[in-house]
Amino acid sequence: MNTTQTMTLIQSLDRTLETLNLMMKDLIEDDLKGFLSDTHADPNDSVDFVCDRFGLSATDELIDVVFEIHEEFFGY
Repeated sequence: MNTTQTMTLIQSLDRTLETLNLMMKDLIEDDLKGFLSDTHADPNDSVDFVCDRFGLSATDELIDVVFEIHEEFFGY
């Protein structure tokens, strides 16, 4: 594989990863909104819910996403 082919493959993988991240965020948002509607959980419990539901670790990026969804849901 030459350099051009390698760069094309990397760009394609980056686009695929970006698409998967957006799809995962949509799944998280849908499930989290249902959870918040039922429980009115605080942000920390919301992070716990998402981690348990999707088998994820509480990374800074995930916490930011969950807090953003939480704030939008409750209109802060």
